[in-house]
Amino acid sequence: MDPRKAWHWAGTKLRRRAEDVLAGLLGVMFCAFVVQIVFRYFFNLPTGWTTELTVVTWLWMVLWGAAFVVKESEEIRIDLVTSMVGRRAFNIRVPEGGAAFAGGPGPEIHFRNFFHGEFGGMELASITPKLGAYFGATEGVLVVQAPDNGAFKLEDGDVIQTIDGRKPEDGTHALRILRSYQSGEKLNMQVLRQRKTLTLAVTMPERPEGDDFMLQPMPAIPPVPPMAPTPGVPGSPGGAGTID
Repeated sequence: MDPRKAWHWAGTKLRRRAEDVLAGLLGVMFCAFVVQIVFRYFFNLPTGWTTELTVVTWLWMVLWGAAFVVKESEEIRIDLVTSMVGRRAFNIRVPEGGAAFAGGPGPEIHFRNFFHGEFGGMELASITPKLGAYFGATEGVLVVQAPDNGAFKLEDGDVIQTIDGRKPEDGTHALRILRSYQSGEKLNMQVLRQRKTLTLAVTMPERPEGDDFMLQPMPAIPPVPPMAPTPGVPGSPGGAGTID
């Protein structure tokens, strides 16, 4: 028998048995619910154990179903963060073989940065050896998605190599370099596009008002005013007087 078919057959059997377990848990929860109703409304004898059994069974149903019954494609998700930022958060790549969990080197993490303001829509990623072999670059920052603002003249798939002679180490570093220029200033950006080196003459666009609030220094904390002297307590040493 083909090993793949054998694994598929075994997986199907196990999934059906997992569905049987889930159906059994549902039956136990339903019976406990009925017992609770009968004892409370017919015999006036509330039973606390039925409530606990119902809650515990329901929790096991959720966990068991999510782990062994419901397929990932069948899950209903409310991805609030994904809907707000899309796929532009970060990308974590763990080396094959689980070396990090076997006492070997730690996981290799490559962040993908997304930005707002005049850089809105731009997504950058660090160059890995495999990406470098594909794009023909050994260093630089990959433009996964070009910014919405056309003033930067970047395209998807460009590799930023230098910004006015300065080599960015990652997406955050590239943003810091670009933010060091004021609106209207000119700079030359050297990029690798389709394995050809290009020099882009860029004029920094207008920066949206209030976009620099994260870069502005925090205002100094005012000094705490001195506390007023505490009046003396009558009858105590140094107080205002004594009581006979």
